[in-house]
Amino acid sequence: MKQNTQKLLTWLYTPAGEKLYTATHQQLELLLPDMTTGGRRSLVHYLAQKYLVRTQTVGEQTVINLTSHGKDALEAQFPVFSPALQTWQGQWSALIFLHGPKGDPHFRYLRQLLLDNHAFAFTRGVYLYPGEFPSQIINLCKEMYVGAVTVMGVSQWFFGDERLAIDEHYMLSDIVEIYSGISNEINQLLEQKNEQKRLTKKARLQIYSVFDRFFNILGTDPGFLHHYYPHLQTAMQLLTQLRSMFDVN
Repeated sequence: MKQNTQKLLTWLYTPAGEKLYTATHQQLELLLPDMTTGGRRSLVHYLAQKYLVRTQTVGEQTVINLTSHGKDALEAQFPVFSPALQTWQGQWSALIFLHGPKGDPHFRYLRQLLLDNHAFAFTRGVYLYPGEFPSQIINLCKEMYVGAVTVMGVSQWFFGDERLAIDEHYMLSDIVEIYSGISNEINQLLEQKNEQKRLTKKARLQIYSVFDRFFNILGTDPGFLHHYYPHLQTAMQLLTQLRSMFDVN
């Protein structure tokens, strides 16, 4: 997905079981400032044709929300939105290279597929994944790598610093620092809104500036920060706070 599509779908995202968030073209003007009015409308029309968003007219306004297909596409793009990772309790799956098969003697294809699915290269021949490996990887192992790899579960580290290893690979401390900064700025905006009863145009622009930084960090969030930093606000909580402040009037 192109970045503008990712931004729009992210802004509309709501987890399963929650009321769909609805946006207007006024919001998109600030969300995608580098696009023309026609470009933004064309993007929404294109995404509606792809069944990723739906549009409807309410009064004199056209409103936009995410479809189930758009939700699935976003969850596949960003691990942070994965329902499985949101309830992850620390169990890993390990895939170990043994002997490269004739079709892929150096495991190049499998290695790339693992990385594309956000697996963690613990060593060159050992890959870890939070929870169960995606079915795409397991099915490929059954088709091409029988006898060439071993897959097992890891529920506990008996020796070695798990937190250090995971933190260093995923740069969790850096992500936490950025989220903390975003959270502080959101709190400042909330205080300003409470004092003024509504946000000025300048403040609304600042909301989207914060959203830009938020969006830029999403791709590096592995989706399981809550397990190692349980007191940190989640990405979904930060996004909900940002949207709750927006006043379209």
